[in-house]
Amino acid sequence: MIERYNPIEGCRMLAREIKNHYVVIGYTHLGERLVDYLRDNALPYVLIEEDREKVNDLLKEGDPIVVANPLKKDALSDANVSQAKGVIVTIDDVEASIILTKRIRDLNKGCLLIVRNFHDELTEVLESLGASEVISSSKTAIGQILAKLNLKSPT
Repeated sequence: MIERYNPIEGCRMLAREIKNHYVVIGYTHLGERLVDYLRDNALPYVLIEEDREKVNDLLKEGDPIVVANPLKKDALSDANVSQAKGVIVTIDDVEASIILTKRIRDLNKGCLLIVRNFHDELTEVLESLGASEVISSSKTAIGQILAKLNLKSPT
């Protein structure tokens, strides 16, 4: 009944109960693709996204979504990060990614923590804060472009 009258709270309540799941932070292009994949493969997930407009369709379907700024401590706890098997940070804000990496690792020492990073020079910082894997958009793109050109990728 709560879901019908207050879908944001209903979806948040659902998110709190999920365990051994994936948490996607940010409904960016990458985040949307991840959510689509997880949904299509019936894998448990929670999405944290601040912009309600971006996730209205998912809210209507009753998906486990926390509509909040991911930097708010309640957002991570409501997504049950402490019980997650993996967390993927897809947001574009570098400072927020750094803060989130530390907070997520403090909440869950054992999960796979993947952080998308636009600034290669911050890779070591993110790793030192607990990121299991840092995905550099530019390094990934150059590798794919060079492969298409049949050129050797730099090491």
